[in-house]
Amino acid sequence: MGNFGIDVDPKIVRGLFPALRQLSDQDIVGIFLDKFIDSGLPASPFTFKENMIQYCNSLNGTAKLEVGPFDQPILQGEGVEYFDILDQEALKHRAIEHERNPSSVPFIHHVSDVGDLGVVSRSFDIVFSSHCIEHTPDLITHLQQVGALLTPNGAYYLVIPDKRYCFDFHLPETLLPEILSAYHARRSSPSMDKVLEHRTMLAHNNALRHWMGDHGAAGELKGDIENIKEAITEFQGADGYIDVHCWQFTPQSFVKLLQDLRSLDLIPFSSAAVNLTPFGRKDFTAVLTI
Repeated sequence: MGNFGIDVDPKIVRGLFPALRQLSDQDIVGIFLDKFIDSGLPASPFTFKENMIQYCNSLNGTAKLEVGPFDQPILQGEGVEYFDILDQEALKHRAIEHERNPSSVPFIHHVSDVGDLGVVSRSFDIVFSSHCIEHTPDLITHLQQVGALLTPNGAYYLVIPDKRYCFDFHLPETLLPEILSAYHARRSSPSMDKVLEHRTMLAHNNALRHWMGDHGAAGELKGDIENIKEAITEFQGADGYIDVHCWQFTPQSFVKLLQDLRSLDLIPFSSAAVNLTPFGRKDFTAVLTI
């Protein structure tokens, strides 16, 4: 049912551990996944997102779509188009409100206030998103729509927060029934429980502190009853999308969810190379192909 797994390059692991150099590629991969999977050691070319970004930007003559650039577009150059929930002018106002840089907001070629990629009418060789997929209320539909946008040899490149090393630390990993429920409900905005979690149960967002075991208390930022009341009011008064995390992943859990969704014939991707989170960082990368 497809090839979904953690990406481990035996050549890189041999460089890390000279004692393993004489072993077979298969044995090296097995040892790394058994002994070092949560070590933070770089085991693949795209372990560091900078390498993946550089690779995507180096591909000239390819059609590229970046999802959710806001004021920090990552893909640059000819052939790049952008999709977001607001147009350029509205994103500039939002950047000012959040004390970010309005002058770096790119022209937005495709806009949907509910994140509906169905408004995009052309195909791309690369679709790229950074810290966006966890905000998508209906993950399955999002993946289906991305798949529909890709050319036959295209790929979806992702940068995804690892819940263990960001403010999602105290929240549980997303389970398959949650994703299926959102899909069958055709959810276009986050559910109340996701808004409440995001507004009242967050930890700090210092990745290195998390790596060192200093996680702080759940809700240390906003966890009192007044914040709960504010979150309920926000949800009840919302007219459209609310900007919160809907899903929490680790590299291993993301692989398993993709495997399950493929087995249920709910996503179009036949393979995924998911890279481990490097030490001191809060995010991991993945490449999904049709």
